[in-house]
Amino acid sequence: MSIPKIIYSTWINDKPLPAKFQNYIESWKRFLPDYEIRMITLENVSKNPFTKKFIYEKRYAVAAQYARTQRVYETGGLYFDIDVEVIKSFDMLLGNNMFAGIESRSNNNFINNAVFGTCKGNSFLKDCMTYMDNIDVLRNDIEVGTGPLMFTELMKDRGWISENKNCIVSGIQILSSDYFYPYCPDEQYKPDCITENTHAVHHWAATWKNSVSVIIHGNYLKEELIKTIEVVKKQTVKVIEIILINDRKNTHSLKLQELAELHKIKIIETDNSLSVSAKNAAVDFAKGKWILILKSGDKLEKTFIEKTIDKGDIVGIETEYAVKKENQHLKNDFMLFKKEVWEKISGYDEKLIDGYDSNDFLKRAAVRGYTIKRLKTKV
Repeated sequence: MSIPKIIYSTWINDKPLPAKFQNYIESWKRFLPDYEIRMITLENVSKNPFTKKFIYEKRYAVAAQYARTQRVYETGGLYFDIDVEVIKSFDMLLGNNMFAGIESRSNNNFINNAVFGTCKGNSFLKDCMTYMDNIDVLRNDIEVGTGPLMFTELMKDRGWISENKNCIVSGIQILSSDYFYPYCPDEQYKPDCITENTHAVHHWAATWKNSVSVIIHGNYLKEELIKTIEVVKKQTVKVIEIILINDRKNTHSLKLQELAELHKIKIIETDNSLSVSAKNAAVDFAKGKWILILKSGDKLEKTFIEKTIDKGDIVGIETEYAVKKENQHLKNDFMLFKKEVWEKISGYDEKLIDGYDSNDFLKRAAVRGYTIKRLKTKV
């Protein structure tokens, strides 16, 4: 039995498919001309308790996780996310009972579900639907939790060892990251990432073009840190990475490492997590076009990034002092700013202590002509 020449993709949304994705679909037609393309939409998606709930809540990306799994399980075929560009025929992969690819970043490996193929009635996809039928729907990371994390967890249950190399696990062909994910969501696409193995390129919805990196620093009480991570992951504009500044002297470093692995967080080691130099090091390390710096325990509303991004070069929340006095200060740890600003003004002044460095940063940015916006809103 071979995988049928059917390509499924999803656009479960009350808005039309953006034109920018049409080029990716054209690549499917060009390299896979004899494959049938079937788009799962709001009109034809199979209704079940899971999809009904998340469609009603307009959390379409979550509904799509179940929809793709169910449809490919029922007929067999390939699944591509809408931002997948095909660059080579998949015919040589159709002899597998199932195949999926590894996403590898920051020394962590995951089985991603943006590209996969199976024969009809595959037991792994059946397990995925059972997993989603029983998942806690209030789970904060449910979108990724029913995507790469689910694929990874269930593949590990079948014996997969987290290594970025080709292998067969329980009859499933696992392919190294260069097959479908030759670059990471926190990287800009460059043609030299393509190898002779690359069949398709997942473009991560081109998130790097307006990407946001979040940096968290401070004293790490586990409960406070988890709350801050959760509010970041709930943002309506998804961040490409969370960077944790860890103090080498921190007695909880091992637990932080475990927490970071669980939440796919990057860690920067420093001698003082609250120092201005540590903040500069984290911004320098960050891949995003935009930077948001938070302290452990900080809370912000889920639309904060949505409300601030592209509203200026530096956008933030006014402090009470700013409202009552000269209206020149932003709350230090709720500033979304372009990394370009930080680069052009040579970062934070490391001669200043934490707090004062942010006001100095704003003054120097203003002198250089950067636009600073102040929002009178809740965080």
